[in-house]
Amino acid sequence: MINSSIQTATNVNGYLPKTNVYTLVSGEYRGFPLPVGTYYRENNIDKANSILALALAAQQNFFTFEIHEEALHQHFGNHLSLFDSRALYLKVGLVNHVRLGIFTEKAQEEVIEFLEKRYDDFSIRESIYAVDLNALQTAQEAYSFAENFLHPKKERKGKQMTGCDLTPDEKQMFVEFELKHTIRYS
Repeated sequence: MINSSIQTATNVNGYLPKTNVYTLVSGEYRGFPLPVGTYYRENNIDKANSILALALAAQQNFFTFEIHEEALHQHFGNHLSLFDSRALYLKVGLVNHVRLGIFTEKAQEEVIEFLEKRYDDFSIRESIYAVDLNALQTAQEAYSFAENFLHPKKERKGKQMTGCDLTPDEKQMFVEFELKHTIRYS
């Protein structure tokens, strides 16, 4: 489960917001060591973890992109399901672009071709084939979408992570890591 490094946003930021009080996760999440000094919204990292669990079970590939537009097209999720009915995605809107992560059974070339039909300016950031064989690298990249960004209230909604819709059963799926440390004397 989540360790004792869970904090509320009020504890981390030193002020008491009137709205959008949420819980932040840092340090470790379900056995996975998170980068020091980085905080994640609990509901976002839970969703990223559920999507990761589904992708690991389906032995998918994971591709991340920077799309240099303000937002994804309104019906992006529908277009993605027509492209690959088992595909899953995570996205976060940043200042001048969108970070997009797609879990799919398709090859990188097919995913790039799919995006080229919809977006003029994008770049591939990371390609991870067979996520079940690269679970740690995939988790690190997937969880990065759940990072908490502090922005003025007017911009807050657009800067947080979203992803494909999950059924209640899919939301119950999760990945838990058991990392063992070995100390060796040389």
